[in-house]
Amino acid sequence: MKSVFRFVLIIIVVFPFEKIQAQTSPTYKEIALAFFKNYKIDTGYYLKISHRKEGWHVGKLDYENPNDILEDQLFWSNNKRVFELLSWPKVNVTDSIAETETESHLKMIDWPALAYEFERMNYFGYPGWNWDVIDVLANKLNKTDTELEVLARAYSNYGSGFLYDQYGDFFENNDVDRKRLKDDEIVSNSRVEKFKFYQNKTLDTYSLLVEQNPLYQTKVGNVAIKLYNEFIYSYGSLNMAGDSVSAKTFLHSLNYPDSLIDQSKAFLDNVPQNGILFTAGDNDTYPLIYLQLVKGYRPDILVLNTSLLSFRRYVRMNNKMHSGLVSIPDTSFMKTNFDYFVYGGDDIDEPIEAASLIKFLKDDWVDPNASVTYSMGLPLKRYYSKKIFFNGNKEKNIFLGPYLFMNDLFIIDIINNHSSKRSINFTFNHELFSRLLELGDFGYKLNL
Repeated sequence: MKSVFRFVLIIIVVFPFEKIQAQTSPTYKEIALAFFKNYKIDTGYYLKISHRKEGWHVGKLDYENPNDILEDQLFWSNNKRVFELLSWPKVNVTDSIAETETESHLKMIDWPALAYEFERMNYFGYPGWNWDVIDVLANKLNKTDTELEVLARAYSNYGSGFLYDQYGDFFENNDVDRKRLKDDEIVSNSRVEKFKFYQNKTLDTYSLLVEQNPLYQTKVGNVAIKLYNEFIYSYGSLNMAGDSVSAKTFLHSLNYPDSLIDQSKAFLDNVPQNGILFTAGDNDTYPLIYLQLVKGYRPDILVLNTSLLSFRRYVRMNNKMHSGLVSIPDTSFMKTNFDYFVYGGDDIDEPIEAASLIKFLKDDWVDPNASVTYSMGLPLKRYYSKKIFFNGNKEKNIFLGPYLFMNDLFIIDIINNHSSKRSINFTFNHELFSRLLELGDFGYKLNL
């Protein structure tokens, strides 16, 4: 949910290169293509590309410890307007191989989710990009529309770091409250106040953009919608931090357009009494929460954002507010090896029940005979069936791929726990459950 300058591009197609020159900065995709045409990454690592003040950097991330960028080097120099030579292992492959590697890389990083940021943000993709944007733009006079949006996004991203590391690329500086918090640590009052300080700057900047150009379009639509969503985001973040009093102060000055309110009411009205509604993005989540909290509209429905279910504080907060929402204990999902899981065996024909799938949530669920892959020092958990079914009905099944993310596991767990008592609904066609979803007038109902 909450994971700028457009350049005139000259595509560089001459490989290999020795200080290739060009008049304009390459795009992210051109940087990736140039890299894979000329260099390779050791097994166990993946490419990390970032856009900084001096130009485009490349580094590598370790699958087992993804927080640190290793061997970070300048690849494209803004000053010299050339590709710099790297000290990485060199290759000389065909264009088609380099293009295949590039497409694989873009898929792995979920490029559609990152494209907007890399296309608009003048700096992005590394720890401290938010502070660099603030440093350059905060005191600049007569900011353009795009510069105001970029600055607002930087304020919001930087401020969030005082409460949690939701977006990656966490930035630590000399501020004592910029140390990375563990998900089970209590958020101090000083951290909360600093979050509120930068979040108010975010809201002020978006408000200025609304005044300057009310028709300006952001990733989620009209800038006014982005502003209102940011108020609800502030509310949710402070609730997760344990400050429900301050959270409520952000539930004001909201005036969502009638079209979005009508759509949000339709999503809620499509859900039977006391149902559960899974959402995906900003505009099918924040306006619904606004209707429930501010307007008192359909508060019986439990709205859960599927992206935020990959965020431990969000899961823990909802499990506390709605006792028994998930059956997975904190002692399991608070561990660092709970971000994702891998398929550990050959394909098998016999499916297992959803309840049996939860076996691997136990702390001791690791096949002692399997080769071990680690995440942040702990062995990854595995599952040994790619097909599971619900409620004892083998016709009502879903198929897992080679890996399973934490948020999808929580959805499976919630469905397994509550589908016999509550209607399960989605605002979107979730790929994992698509074979079990029935399309309604507004949204989808899980048919079990």
